Amino acid sequence: MMTFGDKLIIMRACRKISQGELASKAHSGVSYKHINQCERGKRELNPDEQFRVRLALEWPESGDAILEQVSKIGYPK
Repeated sequence: MMTFGDKLIIMRACRKISQGELASKAHSGVSYKHINQCERGKRELNPDEQFRVRLALEWPESGDAILEQVSKIGYPK
């Protein structure tokens, strides 16, 4: 099973947005540091932070199953 950070890496790549750009989105409310740590597996985002990141990336929870499938075919990090 993928972590939120693993999924976040894929979603940012799909949206062609950097960690810094995601952090600076007005409704993100999550710092660059937290995004970076989450993607490296050093920190989990709390539910509110996850919601804000999903909103900023237009990433519904229903898309998570697709991301799990993408990881199985070896999406590069």
